[in-house]
Amino acid sequence: MSQAKAPEKHIRDLLKEKDAFLTTSEKVYEFALRHTRALALGAAVALLAVLAGFAYVRSRQAAEEAALTAYEQALAEASPEAALEKIRSDHPGRRAARLAVLALIRLHTEADAPEKAVPLAENLLQTLKPEEISLKPLLLDNLGGLYETIKDYPRAAQSYQALLDWPFLPDNYKSNLLLALGRVRDADGQPEAAKLAYEDILQSFPDSYPALLARARLSALNGEAMAPPTEPLLVQAGDTAPAGSAGGDADGETAKSE
Repeated sequence: MSQAKAPEKHIRDLLKEKDAFLTTSEKVYEFALRHTRALALGAAVALLAVLAGFAYVRSRQAAEEAALTAYEQALAEASPEAALEKIRSDHPGRRAARLAVLALIRLHTEADAPEKAVPLAENLLQTLKPEEISLKPLLLDNLGGLYETIKDYPRAAQSYQALLDWPFLPDNYKSNLLLALGRVRDADGQPEAAKLAYEDILQSFPDSYPALLARARLSALNGEAMAPPTEPLLVQAGDTAPAGSAGGDADGETAKSE
């Protein structure tokens, strides 16, 4: 038995059906007409969200600028400590507050008040943001010196060692760090560990000024008398850290000891 064939619709019948010949754009248009209120509400919500986000960003920028202005004004004061502390408390987490902490660390260090500088530096180091990672070497260096000042030699050594592990340190700076590491190891009653730091200087930076000091300290640790150098090491004026080079007088000629 043959299957009954569905009757074909005549063109006139198709014309009577509402969506038979609507294009996609026409269907979208009809949808919009039927849901005008809902679409308008959605658009209004999206616009409000954008405006709120814009206002929030502008508000944060204004607050940041106000905090930085307060920071600059504080630095201009004869005694900026109180103003810097106020910025730190009034604008936590903002760039100005972090700058205020750095300024306070410097002020307390210069005023020989490590008991005030150490907690600030420790807290800042522990709460560094990813974009502030470049501050880590500065803080480690400060903490190493502060710990050494208060004779907390184990933590001083820890700070110097962490700094030595930092990549791309200039040779002059690294040799001085090794000298500081040897010094605090020796002060902490670890002469063998101190010798390793001094020997590292002699191996890596044999012609540097720290190498001259390292030889002297190695001789002292070994109970030996140090022979004077055949050619003096000169410290270049204006260096931020001692940096020596073998020989050289004012005219650049090699100076010989008589």
